[in-house]
Amino acid sequence: MASTQTPHYHLNQWISTDAVQRVEFNQNFTAIDTALHTLDQNLLLKGSASDLAELSATVSALSGEVAGKAEASALSAVSAQIPQLVFGTYTGNGEYDSDSSYTSVSQTINLGFKPKAVLVMSETGGMDSGSGRYYGGMAWAGSNLVVFLDTNYGDINANVITLTNSGFTVYVQRVQMSSSSYRYIATNEAGRKYRYLAIR
Repeated sequence: MASTQTPHYHLNQWISTDAVQRVEFNQNFTAIDTALHTLDQNLLLKGSASDLAELSATVSALSGEVAGKAEASALSAVSAQIPQLVFGTYTGNGEYDSDSSYTSVSQTINLGFKPKAVLVMSETGGMDSGSGRYYGGMAWAGSNLVVFLDTNYGDINANVITLTNSGFTVYVQRVQMSSSSYRYIATNEAGRKYRYLAIR
């Protein structure tokens, strides 16, 4: 049996030589339950109507703020999934190598992101002159724009537009098809203006 009790709630306390009995634990829990219930009732009685109204207004405001943040977060998630279009222009800077059909001069256009697709055309809107000049076309993720040229001197896969991790690369290259015939990769001709459309 407990030899002492606490001063305020008279809960049982034991020393090492006391025999502990379950009934004393139950008495302690009953006393704690009664004290907590009394405290709870006193707090309810002390809370005025204005305190409750203020608390209710605060809860409502916080609920609205949380709902607004949830809507903004959902909108941001949806916006991130919608492809964005980026338009721009660049000026070519590559000269044709008259001595070699295999040398190309490239220029990388930095977009600041890895595009899903890029469409390039000359300033006038053309992509092929009809006379063997390739001024543009479309490349997309996993499929760069490459032209296969079957020349009298061997087959050539000539890059026209390739995608990079931060934009795309364009090329200028003169390819001799026969002793008197040429094809031109012309997405980077010096001084020529080009337009592009990139999908982010």
